[in-house]
This record gives sequence, C-alpha cells and structure tokens, in this order.
Amino acid sequence: MVYKPKFIKERPSEAKEYLGQLSSLTNEIIETAACGDNNFAVEKLNQIIERYHGSFVLDYEKILNMLEVLSQTLMSYCSVLGINPNENTFCKNFSDFVNFQQVMEPEKESEQQ
Repeated sequence: MVYKPKFIKERPSEAKEYLGQLSSLTNEIIETAACGDNNFAVEKLNQIIERYHGSFVLDYEKILNMLEVLSQTLMSYCSVLGINPNENTFCKNFSDFVNFQQVMEPEKESEQQ
C-alpha cells in the first residue's frame, strides 16, 4: 500500500510517479462512482478533484463526461461477456451514479436561471 498524500502539490517530474498518480486517480474515481451512495460519491469526487489539483486539470464536469463514456463502454463489455449489469453490483452502482448525474444536471441548470 502506497501512502496517498492529503494534497498533491505538484506534478511529479518522473513518468513513473506521474503514471502512479494517474492510476491512483482513476481507481479512486471509479471506486467512488460505484460506491452505491450517490450523494456521498458527489462529495467524494469533489474531494478527489481538490486532492489531485496539483497534477491534473480536472473539474466535476470533465469527470462526469469521462464516467458517461466509461459507463457506455462498460455496458457494451457486459453484453459481450454475457454479464447482466442489473445483477452485478459494481455495474449497477456505476450505471446508477451516471444516471443520477444526468437527472441532476437539468435540475442544476434550472436553479441557475
């Protein structure tokens, strides 16, 4: 287990360290999106964005766009592999989070107007 600092102050100069951060970031985002508690996931994703700010230019919208694409890819893999995504906890939670965000987006836009 590698210690994860509370904040990443700068992008590492060595490719190995940068790729390690990228891998860690990706794992944290995916695990959070599939945690099964959508409100908690929103809060946690914002914390992840803040924590990795020193290495990656991220915002919540970029992460959601990435998760939407990943959700579509995941569903196509499920189909190919014969997995029912509604019976797989990870797939269901991940898909539910992406759908939750799509429902929340129009509500946020109407609040801003």
